[in-house]
Amino acid sequence: MVVWYTYPEDEYINATLTLAKKHKGGNTWSPGISILVNPKYSVGNPVLFQEPGGRIHLLYVALKGSYWNDAYLQEVWSDDEGQTWSNPIQLWNTPGMMIRHPPVLLDSGSYLLPAYDEKTKQTILLASKPPYSKWVMDYTFENTGLIQAAMVKDNSGKLTLCFRPTSDPRNISLSHSIDQGETWAEPKSTILPNPLSGVSTFSSNNNLVVVYNHTEEHKRSPLSVSRSQDGGNTWNKTWH
Repeated sequence: MVVWYTYPEDEYINATLTLAKKHKGGNTWSPGISILVNPKYSVGNPVLFQEPGGRIHLLYVALKGSYWNDAYLQEVWSDDEGQTWSNPIQLWNTPGMMIRHPPVLLDSGSYLLPAYDEKTKQTILLASKPPYSKWVMDYTFENTGLIQAAMVKDNSGKLTLCFRPTSDPRNISLSHSIDQGETWAEPKSTILPNPLSGVSTFSSNNNLVVVYNHTEEHKRSPLSVSRSQDGGNTWNKTWH
C-alpha cells in the first residue's frame, strides 16, 4: 500500500491524498483512488505505518493557511486493510509541525516519529504508546537547518537519523542513539551532497543505506544510493 498527495498546480493548494495497493507477490498496482478530499484544506506529506495489532495509521498535515507554516498534524486510520478510513482527528494543536517519514517501533512497544517545525527548522521527535491515539514531544534537536529526518533501527537496536539540510552546506547529516532514543549524538555532516531535497534510509545486515539525490544543484536527479558499513563514518561507491 502506498499513499501520496496530488495537486492541480501548487503543492500547497487543493492537494488531496491518493492510495494504491499491490497484493503480495503481485506485479501490478491498483489504480489510485482519492481517500481524503477536504474542501476546506489542502493536505500533504502522508505517512503510513501499521501497528502490531494490525490497524493502519495514516498521518498527514492539513494546511489551514497559505503555506506549510500553517500546517496541522492530523490522522485517519483503517481496521480493514484500507477499505474504509476513520474520520480525521487532529494530533497537534500548534501549526507548523511537519512530518516526512514513518515512525520506528521501539523495543518498549512505543513508536518514535521524526517530525520538524517548519517555522524554526528544527527536528522534533514525537512518541506514542499503545493504543497509539496521541503523540507527545519526546526530544528536540537544538540544531536549526536540519529537517525531514528519516529514522532507521539496525539489528542491535541502534537508531540512526538521516537529515536533509535547508541551506548551505548542502550535505546530509547523521545522528545516532544507542539507548532507544533517550539521548542522541550531535548531528554530524557526511560527505554525501544534497540539493535541499528529501532523503530515505534503511538498514540491511547492519549496512546503512541512504537513497537521495547526489548533487548540490537545485534539482531532483540523479536518484542515488550510497552504503555505509560503519554507521556512516565512511561510504562505499555511490550508485546512480
